[in-house]
Amino acid sequence: ASFSKTQKLGNVEDTAAFALETETGAPVQILLCWRTQGTHLDGQLTVVGSKGSLKVQPWEGIRFESEAKTVARTFFQDGSTIAERALVGIQGAIQEFVDSIRQGRLPEPRPEESLTSQSIIEEAYRTQCLAG
Repeated sequence: ASFSKTQKLGNVEDTAAFALETETGAPVQILLCWRTQGTHLDGQLTVVGSKGSLKVQPWEGIRFESEAKTVARTFFQDGSTIAERALVGIQGAIQEFVDSIRQGRLPEPRPEESLTSQSIIEEAYRTQCLAG
């Protein structure tokens, strides 16, 4: 993992890059960045396989491309604001939390899954500190 302070925001990491390998040897690269003040929200997940590629842009839509065809779908109405788009994304998470309380069950994702994510982040920091 590597971290940088590209936006000169002081002691804040605004970029994180991870290079991982799955048990089957497939490479995985993850790049996370804060957006620059005043710019649009961006983000994407690209999965490249032997039969095509899938690009997920959370603030826009999805696109699957293969030799045979291309399929695309947008998530939001044209002209919707960042706040409107964020509300769509968080409504399901809030509803799941409320439902779990009402039904007397643990929410999905479960708390221990969130702790696993936190452990991965902390290990990346630890590894970076050891690398100097």
